[in-house]
Amino acid sequence: MPGIPPALTPEQFEQVANAIDPNAKVISTHKLVGGLACRMDVLKLELGRRDSYEVVTRQYFSEAGNHVPRESFVLRALSANNIPAPKLVLDEEVTGRIFDRPGIVISHLDGSPNLEPLDPSDWARQVAAAMADLHSSLPSAALPASSAARRTHCAPVH
Repeated sequence: MPGIPPALTPEQFEQVANAIDPNAKVISTHKLVGGLACRMDVLKLELGRRDSYEVVTRQYFSEAGNHVPRESFVLRALSANNIPAPKLVLDEEVTGRIFDRPGIVISHLDGSPNLEPLDPSDWARQVAAAMADLHSSLPSAALPASSAARRTHCAPVH
């Protein structure tokens, strides 16, 4: 697989904004660091005179995009079960027409991962509690079957 996809064009970012809200205006875009098999960009939108909103575009090369419907399903399920995670803003059908490749648009979450916590034991307890909530809310049997998901890891969700 040849790296990650190129940045969306200004016209494609405008199409994303219009798909979210016909009155939205693109304020800015910038590449988001991370993602193993996808290109991620933050898109800042103006929704009104004083309202702004940030989303993340995630686009994949076709070979890596087989898991995108499953990722959409998982994000919807997490949201329905009040698990803190990005919200699905535009699904793979809408973004596929705009990006001309597999992808989704999700809500932007402020912050960064804490890879060196001050109290590793407390951090581990918090991660374990979050994982227990996640697994009790989203049984794996409810997930759609995906041969690609069984062979590869899903891209990280930020």
